[in-house]
Amino acid sequence: MNVHVSYKVHKTSDIEREVSHQIEKIQKRLQVFRPDLVHLKAVVDENSAREGTIVSLNLRLPSAQLTAQAKAPSATAAI
Repeated sequence: MNVHVSYKVHKTSDIEREVSHQIEKIQKRLQVFRPDLVHLKAVVDENSAREGTIVSLNLRLPSAQLTAQAKAPSATAAI
């Protein structure tokens, strides 16, 4: 699986650990696809101090494309 994660917030070890954990969970479900045909793009962005962090995901598979977005006060909660 090709993974590209963009951090537009200060990258901490907690955020990186949570991203890695979630990617591992996704990879277990995507073993039916050839790894070179699966692309995951993630963006961790701080919207504002008041609104918190936004995480956007785009998972491109051979058969479909899935997108998701979450907003939470902290980056780890949004992930």
